[in-house]
Amino acid sequence: MTDEIENPVSDAATKPKRWSKIFDCCKACGATVIAHAGKGFCRNCYNLQIENKHKSHERIRGVAAKIITKEFLKKEYIDNKKSLTDIAIICNCTRQFIFKKMREFSIESRNLSSSRRLAISGKKLKYEKISESGQVEIFLQERHSVNETFFSG
Repeated sequence: MTDEIENPVSDAATKPKRWSKIFDCCKACGATVIAHAGKGFCRNCYNLQIENKHKSHERIRGVAAKIITKEFLKKEYIDNKKSLTDIAIICNCTRQFIFKKMREFSIESRNLSSSRRLAISGKKLKYEKISESGQVEIFLQERHSVNETFFSG
């Protein structure tokens, strides 16, 4: 009778440890030595993915500097409420260059909360999540409104 009872501690010790909750190795390079960062990528590949996401447009050197003026930045950033990435795509440059020019022209950047609100209202915040079945699901973050009259009696 005692031979049939399994020891759960020894079973856990014999199972190989997974690299992440879902993945056995990095989706891009196959590494297991470098720590998992997110979305199935190791730290190195994850950083490259983020960088490529923000530099997905073609850049031509010198063109952006001619386009970007104080008036242009005020119109796009303040009046049209565009993000640094949106302006960078229009000007064929990086977000960092737009930020540098904004500081050069003394244009104050938005705080995190107002930037987040604009991104949510523009339906820009999307998250990918891999379900247990292995399918990629895309979630769009939406703003929740609270009915204040609900609490007042």
